Amino acid sequence: PNSYGSWKAYGQSKLANILFTRELAERLNKISAPVSVNVLHPGVVSTDLQRYLIPEENSVVKRIMESMKDKLLVDARKGAGTQVFLATSPEVKGISGVYFDNCKNSEALTSAESRDANEAHRLWAESVKLVGLPQNYNEVAQMS
Repeated sequence: PNSYGSWKAYGQSKLANILFTRELAERLNKISAPVSVNVLHPGVVSTDLQRYLIPEENSVVKRIMESMKDKLLVDARKGAGTQVFLATSPEVKGISGVYFDNCKNSEALTSAESRDANEAHRLWAESVKLVGLPQNYNEVAQMS
């Protein structure tokens, strides 16, 4: 079935984030760019995103989730912790293309699909095409 599912779409977007970051890291490494890029899971942060993931018709689940919100979700400050760590910590200097969770290298938690270099490359090529960059963008970017 080709029906839309909010959780499936969310999962696919997270997979795309990981694949894209890995490909970007690989490309930056090839041109010896002094930049690190990593991907992270901020935790289950208390935002309005949940309202899009649980359909309105499932109000029982919504009520249960709302009642457990304080136990299940972290606030935005705690959710930003890994981002701040990756941007500022000397511990991660030179580390690139890695998945982090709770300020730790969490590669072991990633799926085989998220480590597929061919899929990462395919996603990159499709992204270049979708945003209207020239097909030789990759070579042009390496020359600058």
